[in-house]
Amino acid sequence: MKKIICTLIALACLLTTACSYLAIGDEYTVSFDYRDGREIVQEVFTFVAKRPQDPLREGYAFDGWYTDTEYTSPFDFNSRLSSDVTLYAKWLEDPFALVNGITDKLLTATVKITVIRSNRSYFGTVTSSYSSLGSGVIFKEDSNYYYVLTNSHVVEQDPEYTFTEYTVGDAYGGQYGAGLIAADPAYDLAVLKITKVKELAVAELAESDPIAGEQIISIGNPSGLINAVNQGEVKGYSRLEMSEGKTTVEFPALYHTAPSTNGSSGGGLFDTELRLVGINFAVSRSNDEFLMSYSIPIEKVREFLTANSILLSQ
Repeated sequence: MKKIICTLIALACLLTTACSYLAIGDEYTVSFDYRDGREIVQEVFTFVAKRPQDPLREGYAFDGWYTDTEYTSPFDFNSRLSSDVTLYAKWLEDPFALVNGITDKLLTATVKITVIRSNRSYFGTVTSSYSSLGSGVIFKEDSNYYYVLTNSHVVEQDPEYTFTEYTVGDAYGGQYGAGLIAADPAYDLAVLKITKVKELAVAELAESDPIAGEQIISIGNPSGLINAVNQGEVKGYSRLEMSEGKTTVEFPALYHTAPSTNGSSGGGLFDTELRLVGINFAVSRSNDEFLMSYSIPIEKVREFLTANSILLSQ
């Protein structure tokens, strides 16, 4: 009889414990605030919340669910619920979605630069030469010319060669002879000008440098390609110990995650409002793997243009 009573007591304890666990697993309301104008969706869950299918929003990329509107605390869908909770969707502006609708705005402002350095005989025949490629951005125009920003190391002259010629290629395949009007290795910036032949876009210059965490668009002509578009994020500013030819940049450079490679130098870095925020000039790698790209920040670009008396009116 005592054994039966003990067994019943043990069963009662187990049932009590089970019920207490069930009580902990009571139903909780999870409110999903999509932050895009639609109504808040509420769902009831026991123990853990089920992650909904990632939402879609034109012009944006979904970046996860957070428990605060400052997006500092991502929600763990594996964690056990203990109270009702509101989750907030974080969106990032999608540069690729923006580019799809404004091709003329950015892509026709981006140009390919070919530099040919040569020696010639007394009769003008080329005796030796080599060529290199880079990128550039049309940033200014007047009634006769377009003006192109690029890197000084892209257009620098070689003392072993007497002649240096510049050709600018547009997104339509047009080719233009270009003249060098300013260059400064201390900024790693230069300006070329080309005669207006057809209508091309002119990039708008931002007033100030972007901050860490901002999304950016990088456009250039790596390895001879035409207008390769990459997106990334500004990571910060740092002095970069590097020297390419005669170029040495001593001020903090903007570094970002949009990939770059040979031929990208001189290409534009744009914010999600399609304003020029930098000129790409360097890349870091480890074991041939891309690590980070570096750009001359727009405030330094403006400083260079002012120092060379190049008016910014467009």
